[in-house]
Parts: sequence; C-alpha cells; structure tokens
Amino acid sequence: MWRGLLSRAALLEVRAQHLGAFSSLVDSGSVVVRKVLDGLHLSAASGGEAVSDAKAIALAEHCWQRELGRALATPRLTNHETNLQRLSASSPNGASADPFAALYQGVVDRVVTLYGGLWPDDLRLDLVPLEDHPRSPADAYALSGQTTSTPKGVVVELQVHPDGLGPATFLVIPVVFAHECVCHVVPCAAGQLVNDESAFAEGLMDWASLHHVRRWLPQLWPAMAGAARSHAKLFSAVAVPKGHRSYSPRIVGWQAAEELVSQLTPPGAWRSGCPRALSPPSPCA
Repeated sequence: MWRGLLSRAALLEVRAQHLGAFSSLVDSGSVVVRKVLDGLHLSAASGGEAVSDAKAIALAEHCWQRELGRALATPRLTNHETNLQRLSASSPNGASADPFAALYQGVVDRVVTLYGGLWPDDLRLDLVPLEDHPRSPADAYALSGQTTSTPKGVVVELQVHPDGLGPATFLVIPVVFAHECVCHVVPCAAGQLVNDESAFAEGLMDWASLHHVRRWLPQLWPAMAGAARSHAKLFSAVAVPKGHRSYSPRIVGWQAAEELVSQLTPPGAWRSGCPRALSPPSPCA
C-alpha cells in the first residue's frame, strides 16, 4: 500500500506545473483522460514488489510513460487533451524521495516561525490509507487530516484514499498539513483535546491556516502554486460540508477572523477575496 501511494505521489510531483491543467480535465468525461488516469493507477501499483522505494518510483515512471504513450496515441485529440502530452515530457530528475514528507516539512518549517518555542519536538507524520473517500457524496479531494496526541508525542495524520490520489488531491495536500499544524498541533502538545466544534480552532484558526498556506505556496512550490491556490479555495468549500458538525463553527470563526482583520487594518489597506456570505468560506486572495 505504501509503495503504491508513494509512487503515485512521485509521478504527480514531477509534473507539478501541469497538475492544474490535468485536474481541470478529470471530470470532462473524456475517454483519453480516463485512460491517462487508469494508467496512473496501474503504474503506481507496478512497483509493489520492488526492492526499494526508489526502484518502485522508477518502475512506476517507466510504466506511466508507456501508458501515456498509448492513451495519447489517439489521432484526434481535442485542444484540451493535447495539454496532456506535457505529462509525457516531464523528467523524474530532482523528485523527492518522499513527496508527502517533503510537502509536510515545507509547511512545518513555516508554521514553526509562527509558534516559536511552543512548537513540540516530538511531532511526526503518519500516512493513513483510507478504504473509501472520506466524504459522501465524494468530491474531487480524496483526503482528510487528523492530529492526535500519543504517549510518544503528537501525530499528524494525512488520510488518503489511494484510488483518489490524482492531481486535485495532490494539490491540496499542503492545505491539509497547514490546517492540522496551525490549528491543532500546539493545543494537542499542551494536552488539549481536538474539538471539531470549536469556532476558534475550526473557524478562526482555519481561516489563518488558509491565509498562510496560500501565501507560502509560491515560496515553497512555485511550479504548482497557482493551481494549488485555486484548489485551496475549492477544497475549503467541500472539506466541511453543510450538515457536518464543524460547518456552523467554521462559518462563525471565519466571520470573526474577517471582522478582526477589518478592525485591525487601516481603511483601504485590506483587500479580501473572501466572501462575507454564510456559504462555505473560501480563502483570501
């Protein structure tokens, strides 16, 4: 299971600059796009018996290049489908040994500067495969997160449905890490229980986490920053669906955050891309 998730993430990571265009085609109903996604799934599973993670990734890359060639050999590609040819041109050189750890560490390095000495030393990441999509009805983002306190320290869980780890899901992994790290890690380390009905933790602090991660993205992952910022807005609207116990606290907290910013910022200095409405919030521009 680990090798499949790792390989899938690695295949997407080296194509970071093309994930925005790729994700926009996923729901198009295109047969070609379906073949490309099926090829991704098949290729990620191909390295299960490899002797090392690096060998598994290399085998998956070789396999997906072959599958991309087959999928894109269709003589009549639409203008949008031709954009998928860029996936074949991507080079695996410079890929992370573990894309999940690289994304996580990038976020942690930034969050530490916010919390300073309050940040715990005994923090670790745990990747948790899910048997199904974390929400129903399913949306484009097959992941969720959770922070827990254990006898050995605080654990940030990235919960991923392997079959749903496509371009859109990969693009919002930093958003999930930012939420968990900004909203929950320090309280957990102090012995507090995570309260998903807290307007402060799930609302105001979630607003702050999205504000910060969208600011960090161009610095940390410039190749995918534009697409990731756009998907962060979309993900925030579905991560806590209406009817979920965190929905109302999140709206209250977001409104409080925006009111606080408006009170503390000189007139004309604050440009918010956030809606004031009670609909699912979107992060600020």
